Amino acid sequence: MTLEPVSVLFGSGFVTQKDWWRMNAILGVVYIVIWVGIGSLWMKVIGMW
Repeated sequence: MTLEPVSVLFGSGFVTQKDWWRMNAILGVVYIVIWVGIGSLWMKVIGMW
């Protein structure tokens, strides 16, 4: 996945700055939950934790 379409969406005003930061904050939390949740389970499965 490339970031070029993201720049166009934001730069063209299609997404407001408020929505931009809100969506990225939500996605950030989702990614942290996925990495910590699935990552810790995987570490337990392979015996590193």
